[in-house]
Amino acid sequence: MTKQPNAESDSISQVRYGCALGAMYSVVAIPGAVPIADCGPGCADKQYTSLAHMSGYQGGGRFGGAIPPSVNASQEEVVFGGAEKLKQLIQASVKVLDGDLYVVTTGCIADIVGDDVGAVVEKFQRNGVPVVYAATGGFKGNNFIGHETIAKAIIDQYVGDQEAGREQGLVNVWAVLPYQDVHWRGDLAEIKRMLEGIGLKVNILYGNSCSGVSEWKSIPRA
Repeated sequence: MTKQPNAESDSISQVRYGCALGAMYSVVAIPGAVPIADCGPGCADKQYTSLAHMSGYQGGGRFGGAIPPSVNASQEEVVFGGAEKLKQLIQASVKVLDGDLYVVTTGCIADIVGDDVGAVVEKFQRNGVPVVYAATGGFKGNNFIGHETIAKAIIDQYVGDQEAGREQGLVNVWAVLPYQDVHWRGDLAEIKRMLEGIGLKVNILYGNSCSGVSEWKSIPRA
């Protein structure tokens, strides 16, 4: 006799997921943030297909879908490294795409060959460009892992340490992985509405109810 699935223990929720690079869609979910993919050709597109297209045809947002700039690493970058090509890509992205924050996400090639992505990005940071990087090679895990990696990178490299004290009643919401659940936008909007309903101020951080990168800057005050 075929075993019938138990509704409480055997059900699978949010079954679709991508590799760690898929967390570039966590970047897309922040209004004003632009992902820059340091990966091979097709990698970024596969993440879009898996996380946004096949999962309820959610669309790519302002900087998702076919928009994210990519190094499109080839055999040349595998042999000689892709640091110079990444540098040129960041320069072009900042010039062409009007963003408040640029997030370089690495794929397997950059992480395996050992490109010093941090050194490339740091030069832009010293010149005042709002750009951070996160090591999200696909072999490091799925997009849940990548999501945490990117959030930490933004906080460490962009938000930084702040001397300002706590703001009474301000809370950060760390819930719902963007694009993983087809209802994520509505869920975050409702969470924010309920929290504001009891008198709190809310950094919702992702989705249409987020005011953008400025919310991330206020994370330490919550």
